[in-house]
Amino acid sequence: MKIFRGCPVLLMLLVTGLLFSGISVKGERGIYRDIPASAGYEPACAPMMKGIHEGIYPWSAAQDEDPEKKGDGLIRAADAAVLPDLECLNVGTVSGSEIPEAESLSENRCEEDGGSLSENTVKDEGSLSGNETAGTESLSGNAVFCHAEEDYFDDALFIGDSRTVGLFEYGHIEDRAQFYAQTSLMIYEVMENPKAIVKTDDERESVTVEEALSEKQFGKIYIMLGLNEMGFGTPESFGKAYGAVISRIRELQPDAVIYIQSIMHVASEKNETDPVYNNANIDLRNRPLMQLADNQNVFYLDINEALCDETGCLVSDWTFDQVHLKAAYYQVWKDYLLDHAVVRQ
Repeated sequence: MKIFRGCPVLLMLLVTGLLFSGISVKGERGIYRDIPASAGYEPACAPMMKGIHEGIYPWSAAQDEDPEKKGDGLIRAADAAVLPDLECLNVGTVSGSEIPEAESLSENRCEEDGGSLSENTVKDEGSLSGNETAGTESLSGNAVFCHAEEDYFDDALFIGDSRTVGLFEYGHIEDRAQFYAQTSLMIYEVMENPKAIVKTDDERESVTVEEALSEKQFGKIYIMLGLNEMGFGTPESFGKAYGAVISRIRELQPDAVIYIQSIMHVASEKNETDPVYNNANIDLRNRPLMQLADNQNVFYLDINEALCDETGCLVSDWTFDQVHLKAAYYQVWKDYLLDHAVVRQ
């Protein structure tokens, strides 16, 4: 005690360190859940310090828990959003509301006028550069799935959270595509309660996604959002919010092909131990996203086909934290997108 009395600064630093560490530990399953851990040792207060660097402050948690500050009665319910026996749920029913059955879009099948096309396998293989088609498969009236080269991304935009930030950092397309992405971004923060996350070329203050989309046109728009929303509302309300964003993007970008990417699964350890962020819950929220695809202007891409093992979990060796990909495996994600390109004829 004499040491502290003689060194009040030391006491203040000790108390501050303990306070920051406590906030970090509490926030690891909350506002700091998307902050990646370092490979080596780091102090307990590191998540909070990294969060502040990303613009995520301790008081953000209180704002997230206040439905009035989120708008439209969105409720933070990380512990209450999941029923105890997820395996016993009928996946076609969510909170008493029936969600129509849907199949994910595959390379050889698509929906048209309520039906499906027969398999249309093309023997000749080729690649797509720009807007030239080769080795393609018919989808619907004016669109085709085909393989594309990386210049396909020259007029593309990616909207997403920390996983899309990873694609920007390690996908090697940052010089081609534009990225409107931020750690912990949620679908509710794109249009409804927008965040100013887009840096402008003329060094103005950052603008919202909606403002940025009003100023520049894109040929393709890829969206991946949904993991951070797992503790909010229901799959049905999430799907409605997502649909509203898609509708607004269609208004602002009438000529763009829009890709809804499935919410990426988590690895097996997290899937088996986390009551909220598990693949059963992720699938419940991917289901309404499938319904938003019309296979003419909006397409659903199930990227879990490329990133998951035989159990449906994110390949454990491909992730460093059970949620985010290691740098080398963003290439697998990118290759899947290039193998599922749409070109209007």
